[in-house]
Amino acid sequence: MNLSEKLRQFAFANGIEYLGIIDAEPLYEFEPYLEECRQRKIDPPFVQNSISQRINPRLSLPGCQSIICLVLPYLPDYNKITEAEPEEPVGLLSKIAQVRDYHQVMSQKANQIVEYLQEITSPIFNYLIHVDTGPLLERAFLQKAGLITGENTTLITPKYGSWVVVGLILLDIQLPSLPLEQTYSETCHNCGLCRQACPTGALLAPYQLNPWHCLSYISQMKGIIPREYRNLLENRLYGCDTCQEVCPLNHDIKPSILPEFSSPILLPKLPLLTLSHINKKEFFSLIKPTAAGWVGRQTLRRNAIVAMGNSKFETTLPYLREILYNDRSYLMRNHAAWALGQFNELPKVREYLQRALLLEKDPRVIEEIKYSLQKS
Repeated sequence: MNLSEKLRQFAFANGIEYLGIIDAEPLYEFEPYLEECRQRKIDPPFVQNSISQRINPRLSLPGCQSIICLVLPYLPDYNKITEAEPEEPVGLLSKIAQVRDYHQVMSQKANQIVEYLQEITSPIFNYLIHVDTGPLLERAFLQKAGLITGENTTLITPKYGSWVVVGLILLDIQLPSLPLEQTYSETCHNCGLCRQACPTGALLAPYQLNPWHCLSYISQMKGIIPREYRNLLENRLYGCDTCQEVCPLNHDIKPSILPEFSSPILLPKLPLLTLSHINKKEFFSLIKPTAAGWVGRQTLRRNAIVAMGNSKFETTLPYLREILYNDRSYLMRNHAAWALGQFNELPKVREYLQRALLLEKDPRVIEEIKYSLQKS
């Protein structure tokens, strides 16, 4: 049994079903694709690196020779949820935000692999763990290791569909190549269901995503949400699972075997009235342990306010009025003005907005109030 096979055996014993090892040669074949995305301004919002940094591991870890590819399933086991859904208006969390933060879980698993490798190999080596935070185009390296890709650009595994997260361990020592174990006879069905279901048309063509139009990104962006996306967000608080939920290869998928993921720590639906007023202490204890924690308290509050407008529950009106009149953040007041405007058939809403127009000093919020009054 060579070194790579020992690593896979160790990984499997520690709940990591998918481990592959590839060489660290730059993926120059992706250069034209990435250049086209950049020219068309559809490269990912969070990527500011050069194309070379995205395809060449040696620019992240000098002397990199091998890459360990890890895949973890994260689909929660909803049979483990015993709490009842809130009776008040609720917002939706994508599945990745209902469990422990995958950045932490994947990093912990990757460190276990590194520590074991340090035990069983004699040369001292340098390494770098990459979990959705560095410049590298992770999806391309996982494809090289053997995973398939769906039309919605997600990676797909035989057992867990696309409900997986991935990570890379860059090493400056050479390990024998080891493709990810595949028993998949299928590839993407090219049925187009994901593209048809996308609420914003962000899936421009098979295997081509405009992330700037993707509701998952829009729910995470900072600042004011463009008006054209607010109704489309519906009651989403973080992320969007629509294209994955309709995928035939995601049907009848079993929950994750990992305890960090199988037991959800947040309900799929969270109370909007509570979230719109969540304080720092509550945010830190409730949301921070999940992937949604990185967007920050104010972004989550903003999304809850938009969802309140889309919910059309009149019980939310006193909360929206309070935010519009008294919240310190212009961002909250701005979206509260818009949310109130969604109740344009109610005379009292016009009164709320007219009074706010007399109180408000911020020109951005004033403009939003006027927009809502025009709707009323």
